[in-house]
Amino acid sequence: MVRAPSREPRRPANVCVARAIGEMSGKPMSDRTPEPDDLLALEARLEDMRRREAAKNRKPPPSPMGIAYRFTAEMVTALVLGGAIGWGLDRAFATRPVFMIVCFLLGAAAGIRNVVRAATELNKAAQGAIPPPADDDDEEH
Repeated sequence: MVRAPSREPRRPANVCVARAIGEMSGKPMSDRTPEPDDLLALEARLEDMRRREAAKNRKPPPSPMGIAYRFTAEMVTALVLGGAIGWGLDRAFATRPVFMIVCFLLGAAAGIRNVVRAATELNKAAQGAIPPPADDDDEEH
């Protein structure tokens, strides 16, 4: 790839190297030190920008229909997998209902455990989204 010619005159290589060595030696790039008021104003602007970005990137809470589908998917998947594994073991070892019943019950237990875990996770997320109650001075009197 060819670079377009620059209209600025080229600096000699030794000037570029000297400048790079000076920047790496720990010398400040500017002789001016920032004012504390400027730094405080910059910090306030950065904090305001971070707050706006965090509010913009926040995910909306799940809908009740989404929660119901998640619980259903967790339970049905565990039951089907448990039953399928039991059916496969019964076929492999020629023991008709034994492994299917045992694995189906283990799948049911795993499904219930997954639903409880999902509900706990959703409750924690909901508690974090709700602001804490405001302290009313009127109630203390």
